[in-house]
Amino acid sequence: MRERRRDLRDSPPSSDSSEADGTNLKDNPFGSLSGSSRSSRRQVRHPREIHNDVKVDIPEFEGKLDLNECLDWLQTLEMVFDFKDILDEKKLKLVALKLRRYASTWRANVVAKRAKKV
Repeated sequence: MRERRRDLRDSPPSSDSSEADGTNLKDNPFGSLSGSSRSSRRQVRHPREIHNDVKVDIPEFEGKLDLNECLDWLQTLEMVFDFKDILDEKKLKLVALKLRRYASTWRANVVAKRAKKV
């Protein structure tokens, strides 16, 4: 069995084998196309799709007055946004979902004040 695998791995693919069994290499996502390699197929992915398979969650923030906690939270947000390549338009909405307690109350007040000004 190992010898057969080695033979298959070492032998170049022939165009006759794909036609004989009725498959076409262009239609087969697992078939090897001439001149392409696994790494070149990876480069075709859209930059936003690269990290979609990794789950990274934004931590919640309660709005405590501890400066170090706030700075750590902001730094974590920046790292997550950079890693996931989040658009600027979505950042505020995502952060607003993670505000809790005092921070959530503060945001609600800011939104209400801005609505009154308009």
